[in-house]
Amino acid sequence: MPGPRSLINVVLLLLVAGLATLAYLRPGTEAPADMPLIGLDPAQVQSIRIDNARGRIELVRSDGGWRLREPDLRADAFQTGILLDLLQARSERRYPLAEIDPADIGLDPPRAALHYDNTEIRLGNTEPLQDLRYVQYGDQVHLIQDRVPNLLTASATDLVSRRLLPEDAELEQLVLPEFTLMRTGTGGWDISPARPGVSADELQQLVDAWRSARALWVREDSGGDTRNEVEVTLAGGERIRFGIRRSESDFVLVRQDLGLEYHLGTQQAGGLLELGAIEDEAGAEP
Repeated sequence: MPGPRSLINVVLLLLVAGLATLAYLRPGTEAPADMPLIGLDPAQVQSIRIDNARGRIELVRSDGGWRLREPDLRADAFQTGILLDLLQARSERRYPLAEIDPADIGLDPPRAALHYDNTEIRLGNTEPLQDLRYVQYGDQVHLIQDRVPNLLTASATDLVSRRLLPEDAELEQLVLPEFTLMRTGTGGWDISPARPGVSADELQQLVDAWRSARALWVREDSGGDTRNEVEVTLAGGERIRFGIRRSESDFVLVRQDLGLEYHLGTQQAGGLLELGAIEDEAGAEP
């Protein structure tokens, strides 16, 4: 075992290394507790552009929420919320840009650049002590809580809405591999072929599952055969078709018209394709 002198030397070396790290990073200026990163009102922002190693992603605000410019699809509300929340992120510490070598902290070139209308911020690396993200805004470098690592490598499809159907969609018909649901004149649902014993609540639960369903993630269509198909007819006559790719570990619905895969959990498959599956899952023992 090492002697007392050796242990003291190790402790001294660790202290010196820690002091050297702090000297290099420089504590910087503590920002006021209520100081946001940028003084922009998120509600007034009309466009967002992301430039990263994967290319460029552009989003524009529309009457129905945020949309991607290319491909022209609804953007995911959660992801756009993260982008807008960044404007109000608290600056933990800040430094004058002139006192730091931007290349040393991943700001030259930046890991990603974000443009809110005509305002630009740049994302750099994270510092090693608290895992805070370096962010450049104007001639200041800030350290903020890192809630945006996905933006560094995101592609446009990563920001596509994960909802299978438009928000507040009203269904008129749902064609599944084993049966079809059709809205009645009184607002209920008929099933074909008929299934004795199936309740109106079970039919409504299945329709509601489709109206609220969200994928775990969305990817570009990787190709491959699909088995079976789902067709959803919305009020107004719009038809949305999904091909099904299903395995023991994955359940994927494919929008071939958009070139996108919607990856869902295997448990979700039952809730979208089978009657009574939602109730059975809710009552199952953990």
